[in-house]
Amino acid sequence: MGWWWALVVIGPAVATAVILVVVFGRVRRSIASASFDEVELDSGLVTMTSRFVGFRSARLIRSGFRRAPARAVLTASHLHLVERPQRYGVFERRDLVRFTVGESVGGLQLRSEDPPGATGAVEYVVPVADPTRWIEALVHAGARRAVG
Repeated sequence: MGWWWALVVIGPAVATAVILVVVFGRVRRSIASASFDEVELDSGLVTMTSRFVGFRSARLIRSGFRRAPARAVLTASHLHLVERPQRYGVFERRDLVRFTVGESVGGLQLRSEDPPGATGAVEYVVPVADPTRWIEALVHAGARRAVG
């Protein structure tokens, strides 16, 4: 067996790793470079945890957990929970009444048993620098403060 055997065995693994690094790098850059008008709060690029229970919307059917690169942005008209692919997570301020907001171990926690345009339940945990500031801004925008 010559050196070519190592190339045959290691080559596909290296090629796969390079492709994944490039793809995930582009996803992160895409999320970080998204622009919004009238930004009130911006988390910057973070790793958001999403939990879906019996969730069904027009574009997404999901149950379980997901940790992915994301960005939370509160604007004058919307709350954007930006992920790629973006299938759910852009909420008008008037729909924030369907969410409770509080602080969890991981940061800011948004939860809804009656998510806008969907059935089931959804919970987001966003590691923001100042959860109290986010909670106050989201309560002011219409979300309900979590009890306890």
